Amino acid sequence: MRENFEEALKLILEHEGGFVDHPADPGGATNKGITLVTYKDFIRDVVDSEALVTVDDLQDIHDSDVEEIYSTRYWDKVQGDELPHGLDIFMFDFAVNAGPIAAVKTLQRHYVGALNVPYLKIDGYLGPKTLAEVKENLITDRLGRTITDSAHKKQQILDLLEKLHGQRIDYYKDLKHFEVFGRGWVNRCNSTLESSRLTCVDSNITKG
Repeated sequence: MRENFEEALKLILEHEGGFVDHPADPGGATNKGITLVTYKDFIRDVVDSEALVTVDDLQDIHDSDVEEIYSTRYWDKVQGDELPHGLDIFMFDFAVNAGPIAAVKTLQRHYVGALNVPYLKIDGYLGPKTLAEVKENLITDRLGRTITDSAHKKQQILDLLEKLHGQRIDYYKDLKHFEVFGRGWVNRCNSTLESSRLTCVDSNITKG
C-alpha cells in the first residue's frame, strides 16, 4: 500500500530542488536531495557492487532511481505505509532531511519523555513496538478511552504534529551548521507541517 508516497515525494522534490554542491554542506554533492554517497551505495547494492559512481552520474540520476531510493531508504524506514495520513509525510520529510535515525529517535523521545513510555527503546528504528505505541496513543484519550469520532482522531494527529514540529526545529538548532542552513531548515519544517496538517484534515483516516 503506497497511499501517500507519490504526493509525499512531490513535496520532497520541491524542497530539495536540483543539483547542489555547497562547500559548507557536510553531505557534499547532492541532486534532488540524494547525496553522492547515497547514490553510490544504491548503485552498488542493486546494480553493480564494484561500480564507480561519479558526480556526473549523480547529475544524470534517473527518475526511477530517485523514486526507489526515497521509497526504500526513507519512506520504508519510517513505516510510511503504516503511519496515519499527515504523520507519514512529516516523518518522511524529516527522515530525508536529517536521516531516518534522527527522525525516528525524535518520535521515540516524544513517547518516552512526554508520554512516559519507559519500555520504548530510543534506537532510531521504527519497529513494531514504536508503531504500536504511535497507533495506540492516536486512538485513545488521556483517560485511555478509545476514540471513535473521526474529528477527534484527526485532532490527536494534529496535536502530535505540532509537538513533533517543535522538537524537529530544536534538533536543527543543535546542529553546528544551523547558522548557515538554519533559515532554510526552519522554512522547510514550517512548509512540511502545513502540508502534513492539510493531508491529515483531508484524509479519511483509514490508514494507520
